[in-house]
Amino acid sequence: MALLDPARSDSPTATALVAALVVVHEGSALPEALEAVGRQVYEPQTVIVVGGVAPDSQSGQRWAETIESGLEALDDSISHVWLLHDDSIPRPDALGALVGEAARSGAALAGSKILRAGRPGRLESVGLATDVFEVPASGLDESEVDQEQYDVLRDVAFVAGSSVLVEREMLVRVGGPDPLLEPTTAALDLCQRIRLAGGRVVVVPSAEVLHDGSCRPRSSPWRVEAGRLRAMIKAYSLITLLWVVPFNFVLGLLEALISPLFGRWRLFAFVRAWLWNLFHLRSTVALRRQVPRQVGDAELFRFQVPGSARLTSFWQRTADRVIRLATSERARTFGSLVETGGETVRRPVVASLLSGLGFALFATRQLWVDGVASAGYALAPPSSVAAALQAYSGGWNPAGLGSPDALRPVIGAVSLVHVALLGNASLVLPAVVTLSAVAGVVGVARLLGPFGVRPAARYAAGIALVGGPAVRVLAADGIWHGIVALSVLPWVLAVVLHRRRSGSAVAAAGLLTAIGAVASPLFLALPSAALLVWAVVEPSGVRRYLGRSLAGAGLAVPALLPWLGAVDDLEWVVTLGPDFFWSPSLWVAGTAGLLAAALIASAPDGLYRLGAWGALLAAAGAMVARVGSFGWGTDPGIAGMSTAGLGIAILIGAGLEVGAGAFEPGARSPLRLAAVAAAAVLVVGTVTVALPGRLGFPAAGLTDTLSFTAEGGVSRALLIGAEESMPGGGRELTGSLRYRVVTTPDPSMLEVWPTRPRAGDEQLAEAVSAAVTGSSFRLGENLAEFGIGWVVVLGDRSPLAALDAQLDLVPLAVPEVRAFQVEAAAPRAVDNEGRPWPVSAGDFVGPARSLTVRIADNADQRWGERWAADGWANLVTTDGGVIEFGP
Repeated sequence: MALLDPARSDSPTATALVAALVVVHEGSALPEALEAVGRQVYEPQTVIVVGGVAPDSQSGQRWAETIESGLEALDDSISHVWLLHDDSIPRPDALGALVGEAARSGAALAGSKILRAGRPGRLESVGLATDVFEVPASGLDESEVDQEQYDVLRDVAFVAGSSVLVEREMLVRVGGPDPLLEPTTAALDLCQRIRLAGGRVVVVPSAEVLHDGSCRPRSSPWRVEAGRLRAMIKAYSLITLLWVVPFNFVLGLLEALISPLFGRWRLFAFVRAWLWNLFHLRSTVALRRQVPRQVGDAELFRFQVPGSARLTSFWQRTADRVIRLATSERARTFGSLVETGGETVRRPVVASLLSGLGFALFATRQLWVDGVASAGYALAPPSSVAAALQAYSGGWNPAGLGSPDALRPVIGAVSLVHVALLGNASLVLPAVVTLSAVAGVVGVARLLGPFGVRPAARYAAGIALVGGPAVRVLAADGIWHGIVALSVLPWVLAVVLHRRRSGSAVAAAGLLTAIGAVASPLFLALPSAALLVWAVVEPSGVRRYLGRSLAGAGLAVPALLPWLGAVDDLEWVVTLGPDFFWSPSLWVAGTAGLLAAALIASAPDGLYRLGAWGALLAAAGAMVARVGSFGWGTDPGIAGMSTAGLGIAILIGAGLEVGAGAFEPGARSPLRLAAVAAAAVLVVGTVTVALPGRLGFPAAGLTDTLSFTAEGGVSRALLIGAEESMPGGGRELTGSLRYRVVTTPDPSMLEVWPTRPRAGDEQLAEAVSAAVTGSSFRLGENLAEFGIGWVVVLGDRSPLAALDAQLDLVPLAVPEVRAFQVEAAAPRAVDNEGRPWPVSAGDFVGPARSLTVRIADNADQRWGERWAADGWANLVTTDGGVIEFGP
């Protein structure tokens, strides 16, 4: 590089003795940097090279290993330190401008205007702002030209570390740049510490420096993320950290999970950054204590932008990627979308993608208006995220009469989504279902593309996945988490089969398998099982693929904690939930069978194997989805339906691709035409799911059924009916009857999955069974002991005529449901003065004086230090007015 421009001014009027510390990063530009320092009109008193390789002792060049040792070597007369990167070339008047403006403004730290070397006039930095999560916001366009539009001295959040002048006394007081941080966050961290110590931080536009960016290789994504968190912990007060750190974690995790949809893998950078901070937490806290705070967080907030620069940056990167895709050679331009004939068939990437995404959004549109009805497993998330996380992390499981059993991992995942949606519980399930539908369409396209399936065919197959028979069955029973597992399966198979690098494939498979397993734990084995089926039609490479899949499953296991650590009986997991027995309609089974037969008979070799794989997956999945007669529950049914749904989607993709060659010379046209016709029929059948806009979910559910209980406040209801009508399947009563205890008027998702029966559950079953069989006529009195104020019959009412004979149940005239009210008062918790204690965020709340409270939940001593069993229930003595279960 060469400096052609003359100096802008003569020597400045301000006086200061300056030491220049040139910090080595890459080292190749060091001679030019030293030459530029030597040209300064305002000459530094001494120049020291920091880092890199120690020079020859005869060179005369002063050298220090670290900035700290360099500062210690300075003469006492030095008043200011100029920190300069070795890839920075300052103009001859740069140091003079820094010294003069710092003296005039009283700034403790002054930074330069940074221009891009090799791109004349292009701005890189003229001071920066941040958001509250320490994400920089320069305010500059990507290729903005310097026209002196920012040439005014001003206070900023921080300046680029390429060239900064710092008062020596202030630098010693706050400590130098953190050597563990990459250059940008090191500069941010230093500026924040100086501001907290009462110093002023300014940018001096007249001090121009060219920067060639050789220091950037140190700024890998995980180091940037780690540096922001470390700087945050050092700077903010404890009160601010209590909300900033959790929100930063959630935002980073969501960005990491969404990024793979756009070809960016950020999860491992995110995890590595947080682990790095945990490892260095002790040193971070020690450095935090050394900051001499003269001002509070408000002084930092003054120079921060509103909102989240992190989210803005993420969406900007996403938009840029979409634009690049739309204008790339593969996608052509939007003008090519209207071309006809063979070109349109060969290059319809954008049209196919938009069609698939449009279908997913159209098919779920009504969910955003009306929500997901509380049917089956689709109960609403609890209104309190804190209560859900407390229960998930070892608190009280409120299912039925309660239990200390760990909640399903999906509850933790739902809580994260709940936080990301700013506490709006009504949007959680619509958001998850819609995102799953979109992911399912794109995932099938990514799986089929490398097999030679053209865009229109593979996106049509994706549409068939999210609008096909598997989603119909799962949605009709409210098994929303099964749709999540179904949408993740093609993604796992795509990375395992098509990624070139095994390390990348295993890491991606681990992340995706974790998402699927959180939704349905048996998903851990599902991708490997699908690959074993692939080995039947294509044995080559199967050991490598299985190795990747199994390694990914191993990486996914921690996502199931703490629930997995509490499971001691796999049979309980396999049999839990309503029995699954899929009976596909004749037209679906017949059309899929015709498609498979036509494919196997007419497809070329590559598509033959793909079609055979799809046929085997569909057949195997259908068999597993019909195992309800053996007593298997919901999770095996989810695995079977996911496999069958993906198999049918693969068949459709292969069938449409075969149909595209039906008129090629020598092709067996009738069979190929039959294949494409059968595939088209299955795709067209998805319209019946899309038109209502609910993706097959029912329009009304349990919350609507229990709406009449709202006038009685929060209570419990006893549900009696067939297994398929019960949330989570219920507990066996007599014959085909099941029962469940739920909170009214709005049962939550925490209550969906039943726990193992405990003493209270067994006594309740005996009381209800006695009433149903006609051997007892005081069911209301018995239910009041359990805190149950309502009885609701779901489904067929004829077997429960005995309820009319109960002397203390009041029949209610409720439309479309058979319901009774318990005559006696039935609070879940009541003190020794007869006062009910309502539930608030999972805790019981009452007067703050010494009282003994009976809690009608299964007995557990963790309800309080002064606890005693009252038969199957709890007696807790308290003085504080709040009773909580110790997690």
